[in-house]
This record gives sequence, C-alpha cells and structure tokens, in this order.
Amino acid sequence: MRLQWWVAIRPSRYIEEHVQRTGVAIETQGFSFVTNGRKRESLTGNATLHLYPHFKSLQDIEGVVDYLNTEISTSKQKKFSLVTFIDTPGLVDGDMKYPFDVNETILWLGDLCDLLFVFFDPIGQALCKRTLNIVERLNETHSDRIRFYLSKADDAGQESDRQSVPGKVFAHLLLTRIRSHLLKHQRPQQSGFTPGKSTTDRILALCVLVERRLIFAESLEVLVMALEGQHEEAKPLGLEVSWLKTKVQVFGDLLDEAVQVLMQIVQELCKRPGLNKTGFDMPTIYIPNPNKPSRCTNQIEEVCKDIEKTINQTIQNTLNQLERDCEQISSLVDRAIKLDDVARKNNFRAKMRGMGLSLFGLLLPVLLVVQLLVASAPRQLLINLIGDDMADALVSYMAPTTGIWEMVDEENQLVILACVLAASGLCLIVSRFFNRSQPTLQRRSKKALLWKQEYVNTNVKPEKQKLYSEYLQQSVSEHDL
Repeated sequence: MRLQWWVAIRPSRYIEEHVQRTGVAIETQGFSFVTNGRKRESLTGNATLHLYPHFKSLQDIEGVVDYLNTEISTSKQKKFSLVTFIDTPGLVDGDMKYPFDVNETILWLGDLCDLLFVFFDPIGQALCKRTLNIVERLNETHSDRIRFYLSKADDAGQESDRQSVPGKVFAHLLLTRIRSHLLKHQRPQQSGFTPGKSTTDRILALCVLVERRLIFAESLEVLVMALEGQHEEAKPLGLEVSWLKTKVQVFGDLLDEAVQVLMQIVQELCKRPGLNKTGFDMPTIYIPNPNKPSRCTNQIEEVCKDIEKTINQTIQNTLNQLERDCEQISSLVDRAIKLDDVARKNNFRAKMRGMGLSLFGLLLPVLLVVQLLVASAPRQLLINLIGDDMADALVSYMAPTTGIWEMVDEENQLVILACVLAASGLCLIVSRFFNRSQPTLQRRSKKALLWKQEYVNTNVKPEKQKLYSEYLQQSVSEHDL
C-alpha cells in the first residue's frame, strides 16, 4: 500500500538532490510537482495532469496548465516515496502580473495539501500584502496545517533580526525615519553602524549608545555644577554641557519613536489571523554553505522531521479512516438494499392500483356495449352470438339494469353513454399516473453490492488490524501488543 502526502515546500533539502533552480520571486512563476519514480524525468503541464488526474480541475483556471511541471526523482532519502512536494510561485506586490490567477490556484492546492509551509525571505519584502492575504484565507480552514519559516536565514543579519517577524523587513522603514539625523551626527566607527545597512541590531546598538551618552552627559553636568560653585569661569562650560544633554535627549526621543513604529507594525501583523498564532515562532532555515560559515541556528532538519511526523500521523489517521470507510460502505450497502426492497414494495402496490383502474376503465365500455345489446338488439342476434342458454342467462342477469335503461329517454341515454366513456377514459389516464414506478436495482447490481459488502467485511476490514499491528511493531515491543 503506497500513500501520498502533498506538501507545499521546496524539496531539494529533503530529497538531498538538486531538482529545481532557486531564484527570487519573479523567476519562479510556475508550480512544480516533485515526486519519486524509477527514472529522472521532467514532465510538462499536460503530462502532469495525466500523472495526477485528480488535479485536472486546474484546467478550469485559465493559463495555469502552461505553468505546471513535474520533476521525477529517483532519490531514496528519508520517506520521499511517500511524499509529493508542490513548489508554488514566489509572491510579490506592485505591478507584477501573473499569467494566471495565482491566488485562486494556491488556495485550490491548499485544500489538498497535508502541510502548508510559508517561507519568509528576508532578502526583499518578506511580508507582502499578497502573501498575507493568501495566508489569511488558508488559515480560515487549514490553520493546523500551516507552518512558518524564515528562509535564507544566514543572510538575515544578526540574531535580533531573525527573532522579529522578521526584523530586517522593518529596518528599512526605521532607518528612513532616522537616517537624516544619523548621517549628520553619527560616525560609523562610534557604534558599528554603517550607513546603507538596514539591520535591526544596528538600531539597537544605537539605543545603547544613546543611553550611555545620556548617562555621561548627566554625570558631566553634575561635575560642572560642582565646578560652578567653586569657579565663576565654569559657567560657559555648564551651558555647553546642557546643550549636549539636550541634543542627546532629542536623538534618544527620535530613536524611541522609531522603535515604537516597529512595535506598531508588529501589532498590525499580529492582527492577521494567519500570523497571530505563530508569528513570533518562526524557525530559521537555510542551505548550509561550507564556504560561508554562519552562527545562525539552522532548523531545516526540523522541517524534515515535521514532514515525517505528519506522515506518521497521517498513517494512523488513514488506518482509522479505513475502518470508518469499511463501516460506511457496509451501512451504505445495507441502506441501498433496504431502499430497493421498499421501492419494490411500492412499485408492486402502484402497479396493482394502476391495473385496477385500467381494468375498471376497460370494463365500463364493455358493460355498456353488453347493456345496449341486451336492451336493443333482437333476441335472435344474441342467440346466434352466444347461444340460447347463454342468451337467457345474460338477459336474466341484466334484467335490473335493462329495466332502468328502458326507463331513461333517448336524450338522457346519450348523456349517460358520454359520461360512461368519459369515466372510462379518466380511469385509464389516472391508472397511468398511479402506475409510475421507482427505480430499483437490477439483480446483477444487487448481487454485486452484496459481494462487495462481504469482501469489505471479510478481507479489507481485518487488513486494517494487520496493518496497525505492523505499524505499531516499529514503535513498541511485541509483548506490548
């Protein structure tokens, strides 16, 4: 039994094989399926839909088929044979035009995937509006499947950058507000700040610098006040110290305002339901480069473990669902058989009512014709038609109705004749309405349903217990089973 899990993620690290090119958002506009196979192969859009027929609904989204492709890899790493990866296009705002409805496509695929990995790229605008809107909509129905990661974390600056959401994205806004003041009064060697680098740790270093300068200015002011008490010439120095303290306080207030802007932005992000739960729990991942060592913690292996954990949970859920499906199939077959029996009984009753009305509608004109023959035809004609004895018996049986018929004048006889014919026609019409039957199962179909029910109960359902035992044997001791 081979199961498939669908995961939205870049798969190269998991399968330990390079099957895709990497690039910025504008270079990755298509959807790539990465699956396990016997031969390394690349498939185009139509071939992809033939390989995955349950994805043919993507044809309803105009233009998306031309941007589908499948990469078949022979990798045997981890549990790749149980996973199918789907790599989605990079998302950007602004004037970027996609050749298809990328939002609708991602949302449609999100309904099928077992895991949804959202990667925030610190090189660029990681929290673009399009990404947040899609994450919000996915979170409405699949919040338990979504995971957030800060990708390319080795390029994300210091640790303080990676612990924000993410800090590097907001640094540009912060420095825009304070850059003009920094360039006038701050030299690079004083705090490690280099103009042009937009990293949050530089801003935090400036905060520390301002605090130290303020403490120094206050201490200097106390010293000058002591000097003023002893020497009159120290007063101009006191004015210079007061001016320095005022400048430091103004710079500190400006920096505090910028930090408050950062907190407001974070609060606005937290209003997004898709980020409110895990917005501050964003593991850092990157592809290790031996030529570029980094002190950043690489949690990319946690991604692989999360995939395997989901596979194990899905195995349990699948086995549990197998038993429920077997019970549902059995109950549906029982229900179908029961409904078929009820339909057959109703059809029999309807047929009997229809036949009764049809018979009554046919007998009325026959009885009318017989009555006319008995009442108006010569007796010799009756004897010639049915014989002497039958003619006498018919005349005697029809004597009451014949007497009544002879009491009616000719005009009323025509009215009675018309009414009888109308009643006969009405009975025939009503009989067709009552004779409508409900659909029933053919004997062959009924027999096939019963055979499938028996097969599910005697073969498939016990197989679930066997598979569960095999699965548990990988985790617990045999005596615990």
